[in-house]
Amino acid sequence: MFHHCLTRMRENLSVIPFAALVAVVITPTQGQVAQAAGDEVPLDVVADSVRARGYACEDPREAKRDEAASKPDEAAWLIDCGNAHYRVVYMGDASVEVEPVD
Repeated sequence: MFHHCLTRMRENLSVIPFAALVAVVITPTQGQVAQAAGDEVPLDVVADSVRARGYACEDPREAKRDEAASKPDEAAWLIDCGNAHYRVVYMGDASVEVEPVD
């Protein structure tokens, strides 16, 4: 019985580092999004940033660059989530700021 429990614990622990590695590899950093400021940022990346800050983004439709709010190291985007509109500002590698807009 004890041997069975140890075997199960080892199996579960071996999955954790792999899952963490996959999450790091596939998750874009804030810097990558800000670096792509002049390029199109995928709609789902901006929508995920909104959700990560605790806002609802139910049906993302369009994300477009907000040139007026953008600065050299800050890429700003306006997103239409169907249920609400937000300004998402990627500030270098530091953080993401999300604010509801009308």
